[in-house]
Amino acid sequence: MNIQYDNNTIWKSEIEGQSTLFLAGTVFLNDEKLSIKELLNILEDVRRVEDLSNLTKKFKGQFGFIFKNSFFSIAFVDKIRSFPISSYKIDNELHISNSTKHFDTVKDKFTINIEALEVFKSSGYTIGKDTFYKEFEILESGTFIFLDIKSKILVREKYFSFFNEKAIKYSDDEVLKEIDKVITVSIKRLIKIANGKKIVIPLSAGLDSRLILGKLIELGYKDIFTFTYGPKNIWEREAAEKCANHLNVPWFFVELNKKEKKRFYTDDRKEYYKFASNNNSVPHIADYYALNILKEKGILDFKNIILVNGQTGDFITGGHVPININEITLHNIYETLINKHFALWFNKITPKFKNFIKGKLQKSYKFHNYFSNKNSLFKEYERFECNERQIKYVINGQRIYDWLDIEWYLPLWSAEMLSFWSSIDLKHKLNQDSFKEYCKVFNPGNTFDVKLNKRPLSLPYYLYPVLVLLKIISKVNKKHKYSRLKRTYLSFYEKYYPFYPQKTYANYLKDAKYHRSPVSYWVETYLNENNLKNRF
Repeated sequence: MNIQYDNNTIWKSEIEGQSTLFLAGTVFLNDEKLSIKELLNILEDVRRVEDLSNLTKKFKGQFGFIFKNSFFSIAFVDKIRSFPISSYKIDNELHISNSTKHFDTVKDKFTINIEALEVFKSSGYTIGKDTFYKEFEILESGTFIFLDIKSKILVREKYFSFFNEKAIKYSDDEVLKEIDKVITVSIKRLIKIANGKKIVIPLSAGLDSRLILGKLIELGYKDIFTFTYGPKNIWEREAAEKCANHLNVPWFFVELNKKEKKRFYTDDRKEYYKFASNNNSVPHIADYYALNILKEKGILDFKNIILVNGQTGDFITGGHVPININEITLHNIYETLINKHFALWFNKITPKFKNFIKGKLQKSYKFHNYFSNKNSLFKEYERFECNERQIKYVINGQRIYDWLDIEWYLPLWSAEMLSFWSSIDLKHKLNQDSFKEYCKVFNPGNTFDVKLNKRPLSLPYYLYPVLVLLKIISKVNKKHKYSRLKRTYLSFYEKYYPFYPQKTYANYLKDAKYHRSPVSYWVETYLNENNLKNRF
């Protein structure tokens, strides 16, 4: 195993005798935070795959590491692939790296993965270990590689998956207490990691970021800063400010306007895309704008903060389980998956494409095995979304913090949260009912006392007449759905306006009726910039 280490990242290294450790993030063992040297010493005692497997049951935190001594080599990512590790083979030798820089120097020798690109264009990420090149693979979440140097035996083990077929059944009162218990443990670990640093929270009007803020206040943490970003007319602005004022924490609004949109065309953004994609996912651009502005204005010192967002509490607490999961057919579950996850371009969803995606899914997910047990069916559905969209796209959004050298933590994806929410039954996950009830009943920090007046529209007022016109058109002609008209003609000026890469509205209108969201165009941009657009 040839380790190719890029030291121009948030990773750090430790060398002691014949042992070398590369580490990103923070590791806890028996709830004690380990230094890089302490982790190195623990790994030196490993001799067999079984030794490492036993450690996986004790490790907590969010981290990744690569280790090598004279006996073995290890590449390890945590349960949510907090810090990506990739591998590729040249002349039958396995190369492991914490970045794609080394691979980029040799990738012209490799084969384009046409199927992976097809999946990527429709979703924004690939499936399984696939990347845009057949010889290049990602280390999937909850996986490690162990190479015995003497015997040359290589083991790739998946030690964790967001799936527990044996559901734990709680009473309504018990489940609320358990939710409070795991969230409290998660926020206490955050406080331990922060160690007095300023905790910075991108605050929205949703439950997740408000819950984290409320729990920090309940547990007595003082140094907190919140911010909200978007166009000036975004409705979450008023809601977040109201919440921050109620809790007496600092809050700042970062306005994203036409001027700030120009950041998309900079060399820095292009380099960030290369850094963050890992050849299997489209990078996020949202926080990229806001954090650069906060830095330039001198509002945040990135060296002395820990950034904590609410990703992705809505998924882990049940918000993505289909409401009709109890009645859904095998055919419809594939239809549901395709329409939700592989529909960035509506005009591409042909019968042939559906069969292609169905075939890809069937190789890794066994939905047909669980139709006699709906409680297991929803868990397989969540296992798919966790492994693919949540890990590869949503959690990969943390790469912007790595790019800007900002420490971060995801308390809603702690080991305790993963264990608890993957094991409870359908009753307490469907529609997030138990989680919503917890926020209402336990109300950490009295955060949810604030009544938010939701105004879902984020359009400039001068465009309201256009909105009325679209409603009239949809009523007169039933073939024109209002939601489709609104997305086609007004999304460019709504909540996500700053994130559309097109420079002009005219350019946007060329294919706007087919797109789903700005992510559709992020994918197109990535393919064009990396000369992959016409490779499949």
